[in-house]
Amino acid sequence: MKADTGEGELYLLGIINSRLTGFFWHTMFADFKTSFPQVTIFSLLISDFFPSWGLCSLTAMSKGIRERLLVFLRAHRVLTVAVCDGEDAPHAAALFYAVDEKLRFYVVTDPSSQHGMAMLSRGIVAGTVHRDEQQWHEIQGVQFCGVCRQVEGSERSKAWALYTARFPFMASGNLVLTGALARTAMWRIETEWMRLIDNRLGFGHKEEWQRHRRHSLEML
Repeated sequence: MKADTGEGELYLLGIINSRLTGFFWHTMFADFKTSFPQVTIFSLLISDFFPSWGLCSLTAMSKGIRERLLVFLRAHRVLTVAVCDGEDAPHAAALFYAVDEKLRFYVVTDPSSQHGMAMLSRGIVAGTVHRDEQQWHEIQGVQFCGVCRQVEGSERSKAWALYTARFPFMASGNLVLTGALARTAMWRIETEWMRLIDNRLGFGHKEEWQRHRRHSLEML
């Protein structure tokens, strides 16, 4: 198995290293958090090639982060959104979502709900997307934060087309759904920051994406 680029070779080495260390932890240590130092082939490679970067920003390594985020997000359907209301009381809700090419989420929810009112009044959210029933060495997920607002007019039409392409049953004409949708609004979450977590590439592997800043990769 051979990659076409140096970036690809590092990516493959990370996967191989994750499998080796996962097997070692599983067979040798009951408590891997305290019994095994988090030093990996991948982190040694980083220290060799980029000795002065520490927890580093790797342009070559993070070039494809947006594409990897899209692949992950399109494979899932539900996000958890977290907000604080006007009195700083926290609220969270699980929502179906669609995501566009610019890593913006589209969700449908009732503006009179607790989280809906907080989204209206504060206009900022944080959240996660993840898969259940994971082994620790296969954990994958996304954390994000951004600004949110309701969409109207032609923007809403485009968002609704994207949303119903993901969830066709929403446009099925079902009377129960139609009645419920009448009380909702379409929202756009403009993500400003995302963190992709993937333990398959090494325990604690994180890559970060920011809309207006340089991307970074962390190996803890």
